[in-house]
Amino acid sequence: MEHEGQPDRSHDEQLPLWSAEQRPDRQPRVWIGSLADLERGILHGEWIDAAREAVDIQADIQSLLDASPSASGRGEPVEDWAIFDADGFDGHPLAPRERIETISRLARGITEHGPAFVAWSHIVGIDNEAALAGFEQAYLGRFNSVEDYARTIMQELGYLDEITGLSPRVRRYLDIRWDRLAHDIWTSGDVEIVHAGGGGVWVFDTRPTDPHDPQQPTK
Repeated sequence: MEHEGQPDRSHDEQLPLWSAEQRPDRQPRVWIGSLADLERGILHGEWIDAAREAVDIQADIQSLLDASPSASGRGEPVEDWAIFDADGFDGHPLAPRERIETISRLARGITEHGPAFVAWSHIVGIDNEAALAGFEQAYLGRFNSVEDYARTIMQELGYLDEITGLSPRVRRYLDIRWDRLAHDIWTSGDVEIVHAGGGGVWVFDTRPTDPHDPQQPTK
């Protein structure tokens, strides 16, 4: 189930507002510095693009260390480095000696899928490669609220159209408890709901994927 914009509001003005996930304005990058130079009072480092394969990031770090003033002054290579700063990771903390594979995996996921990928990485674990690769299958969208998500599901299942098709004399007695439906969705264990930065919620289907299970939503 992939959304590209706001849902059709022609049937019911109360349908939820939904916005497509935005890609980050800044590409993820890390500022890598040489610890050997820092010990000598020299700040030697540079910003390195993180949304690349780990081997490419490692190559840039090695080039940085090879150009170290300490290395040229002592006539021997330096090896110790650390992350001094990071940008474009949507608040995900990086350790000073974060694994390069982790940096690459997270940065490429953010670049491809947007900040919702960070929320997904917190749910499944940043080192769970198989689960991270299933982001597109698990991600159900960003909604203004859980109630909005509930309305979307009811619309997609055709229930709101059925209600609209009833006579006005019958419709006026119908009152859907959206708050209760939202609570049941939240506590069902079938989805994971995370508050999104800037408002709204991200919704993820956390059930194991089984294409033969008619109860699982299609995406």
